[in-house]
Amino acid sequence: MDNLNSKKLELIFGPESRGDLPEERAKTSKKLFIRGQDHLAEYRTGLSGMLLSAWECFNTFGINTLFEVIEYGSAILPASPDEPSRTLREERERFGRTKEDQAKVTGLSTEEIDDAENPNTRSPIQIIKKIAQKLCLDERTLSFVPGAKGNALLACRLRELGQSGGDFSSRLVSPLCEAAWVISRQYELGSWIYPEFKFKKFEPSYNYGNRDYPAWMHGYYLAGETRKKLGITDGEPIHSLRKLTEDILGIPVIQLILPATIAGATVANHDARGIAINIEGDNKNVWIRRITIAHELGHLLWDPNENLKSIILDKYEGLEDLPEKAHDYVEQRANAFAVEFIAPIKYALEIFNKEKNYNDGLRKVMETFGISYTSAKYHILNGMDKNLPLNQLYANDTDPTPDWTGRESFTVDYFKPESVPLSRRGKFSYFTVLAEKNNLITKETASFYLDCSVEEYEKESDTILSFF
Repeated sequence: MDNLNSKKLELIFGPESRGDLPEERAKTSKKLFIRGQDHLAEYRTGLSGMLLSAWECFNTFGINTLFEVIEYGSAILPASPDEPSRTLREERERFGRTKEDQAKVTGLSTEEIDDAENPNTRSPIQIIKKIAQKLCLDERTLSFVPGAKGNALLACRLRELGQSGGDFSSRLVSPLCEAAWVISRQYELGSWIYPEFKFKKFEPSYNYGNRDYPAWMHGYYLAGETRKKLGITDGEPIHSLRKLTEDILGIPVIQLILPATIAGATVANHDARGIAINIEGDNKNVWIRRITIAHELGHLLWDPNENLKSIILDKYEGLEDLPEKAHDYVEQRANAFAVEFIAPIKYALEIFNKEKNYNDGLRKVMETFGISYTSAKYHILNGMDKNLPLNQLYANDTDPTPDWTGRESFTVDYFKPESVPLSRRGKFSYFTVLAEKNNLITKETASFYLDCSVEEYEKESDTILSFF
């Protein structure tokens, strides 16, 4: 829009807004807008739709659309007459879902899915957004942007996983799609709240070793480089891998319930990368969970995009074994990275050798670095060039100590509201509440993000803040 003077900005964002730039005005505006399937308008009593903040509208639709709302009373959003029905239908088909499948995933009826995909039928925007969310679309831009920023690579990868068949695939695809949506939105909310945060740059490494320099050895090297980049001294234990990942690196860690064989996954949704962790199975042991997170970091920080393939799934089987036993070079490097990142071998051996026997030494390494029994055993074995009898490397006590459990605990138990899905109870919930408290999103958007009612959100939003 040309000639964006102070008067026009005040018309759009209200007299209480401040700043010379539209971004500044949008952030300080108290104006509310309401969105339906086809239109955006200033909020007034009696209009139906979804309540949005000025900042949400500015980021989604731009200044020209907002000026159109002020000038004409409303703005028409669809980029073409067959939106959003076309995008919803095409993306569902890309996922390989039937309408019945989509109804099951969203908790809606088949008739509601059918109506949303019918260009001649109007649906409540809340229903349309819910469908879009479960297809990992940007539900905010639906109608306005053809394709709604869908991720074809991710959709195809999830479809591929879904074709593995049976109950396994159904319990895998939907949670991973959910994780991809949460990861993408968490990155954006974080950038709004902490615009000064800069992700530490890690140039992908294409080195997966050779006959004279195996992949696991390069995994050790990358672990050391990561510690240097993060300012962690070689022998220093990482007291909370979850906090380091989310607070220092800014990488989302999403809690999911996945099939029992799956430990975790690295998920890439366009430029937003995150880690999905299965809270069931062996990961209930916090030391094994740390190995899982570190393994996924090895992928996420150092693997080139072509090796990430949108999603890398990692099973418990082999995750804690000798790195060189991994089934391919990519996994071999990630396995070695994980154990060396958590417990640098030079210092682990010093601690091990100071104790009076193998049992005490192994347990001391576990307690010092917060590393699982199996991982510690094979790590020490490798560090000693396999010159120890494996049957003599054991620990009588393999359970994590309470201090490690407390530091790495997830915000799953006692979370309020209880209706919020596990996948949204982590840092995502914190960012959501902060965004709402700072007037960047409305309470209606916040409750939509957390998948709870507005009433539940209003009652428990301060409780969510207290968790963090």
